[in-house]
Amino acid sequence: MGIIKSLTQLTDDDRIQTPEEDVARIKLAKRYYAGNYLFKLGLPINTVRYFNQQGDVRERPFETINVTEMVAKRIASICLNSGFDVSVSLVGDAGSDDDSNGSQSAQLNDFVNAWLDSSGIRLNLEEKLQQAIAPGAMAARPYVQNNQIKNAWVRADQFFSLDSNTEEVTQAAIASRQAKVVDKVLYYYTLLEFHQWLPDGTYQITNELYKSNNMQAVGEQVPLGTDDVCSDIAPQVNIADFKRPLFAYFKCPGDNNVDPESPLGIGFVNNCQSVLDAINYVHDSFIWETRMGRRKVLVPPEMIKQADEYHQTANFDPDQDVYTPVSALNSDSNSPIVQINPDIRVQEYQQTMEFFLHELENKVGLSTGTFSTDAQGGITTATQVVSENSMTYQTRSSYLNKITKFLTDLIKSMLQLAQESQLFDDGKAPLNNIDIDQVVVNVHYDDGVFVDKDKQATQDMLAVQQGVLSRKTFLKRNYGMSDEQADAELAQVKAETPDQPAGESQQEGDFLNGGDE
Repeated sequence: MGIIKSLTQLTDDDRIQTPEEDVARIKLAKRYYAGNYLFKLGLPINTVRYFNQQGDVRERPFETINVTEMVAKRIASICLNSGFDVSVSLVGDAGSDDDSNGSQSAQLNDFVNAWLDSSGIRLNLEEKLQQAIAPGAMAARPYVQNNQIKNAWVRADQFFSLDSNTEEVTQAAIASRQAKVVDKVLYYYTLLEFHQWLPDGTYQITNELYKSNNMQAVGEQVPLGTDDVCSDIAPQVNIADFKRPLFAYFKCPGDNNVDPESPLGIGFVNNCQSVLDAINYVHDSFIWETRMGRRKVLVPPEMIKQADEYHQTANFDPDQDVYTPVSALNSDSNSPIVQINPDIRVQEYQQTMEFFLHELENKVGLSTGTFSTDAQGGITTATQVVSENSMTYQTRSSYLNKITKFLTDLIKSMLQLAQESQLFDDGKAPLNNIDIDQVVVNVHYDDGVFVDKDKQATQDMLAVQQGVLSRKTFLKRNYGMSDEQADAELAQVKAETPDQPAGESQQEGDFLNGGDE
């Protein structure tokens, strides 16, 4: 009789090396990203408990401003708001006279770009990056379904490293959960997908299903297909010729200062928690003071008459809440009405908010004025943007380096998968004989927000004319072309250019053919 495996937390599995502290850190960042800043035992999320003037305990909502989402959205936007272009080639194909080599690179490039579109990566990467910035990481995994290669996004709280004390994550467990009602009972099903390397170099994927009626527990292991859950998934798959994991892991730039030995990334929430809390406390206090500081008029009770049974009109609008009856006031006195106009400390709150917003901008690597109101108004040129937003530009560059690595790893993982005939129903893989070590991936991002493109193109053109910059580099830098595309364009230009007479210099040819020189 076998022993039934049961897990309370995912980290209870001996194969998972992610410590519970990392799990708690990611949960905190996820909660902040959702806008749930104030969490106290016994109280609903974002609820404040206080004493009123009678000493009674009261509760009110904690008025938050989701600055965590604002930061994540801003960084993701400056990185990918203009999209990106990907070109793929094989080592040795660039500039090759062999048409078959060039054709293979062109076909591979078309295949990859078609997959980036069909899988939704090109469309959804900015959104997924925004979700990853707060906890510090995300992952993606290509898979085959109905003979098509698709992509599954993996949140930071679904990804668990099986490696420890390494810079790269090469083995991982990926968790996904779904709920289903069986016999009028709600059950939770957790699929654990283990990606491991065996000693002989074989890549092994193990799938395990767990069932529980407690949302807080993983539950007991059950066979795949239980209650028609994950019935189309094999318990284990072994692949002998993989060179890299079947997933790509993205982590935000910067050192994991909370756990330097962890291979997992860290987001800005864990280093900015006190500032994020301070911003929300200031925001909540200002709203509460505004509500409590409304103008009030104290009047004797007899001055506020209620409508009688004959529906006679009252002296005051019944929907008015400015007037408050106070029995201590006497209508016969010289001043029976007392007006109270509390001063709201707008300037003090504004200065305090500006202080913490500046501190947040510095901590997350964004230029001053990104969230605060000190930014200069008016129209600015691209050159001014580069100067004024130098910190933002540097932060963007750091993120783009990580995004490029993530896309490169994901494309190579997909190309491995596309050659495994055993995973396709007809036994025919869409690609064959592609060595991913020979695959070169170039990612081009539009820098139009930060770079004066006209000025850059003009400077590059002068460099080409002076012979210190190649025409191929010019096309790659200013038009985002790959090596193959640049070579093809230059070949087309050469084919369309009349033959130069013998002994005639390039400058003379340009002049005689109407060139500017």
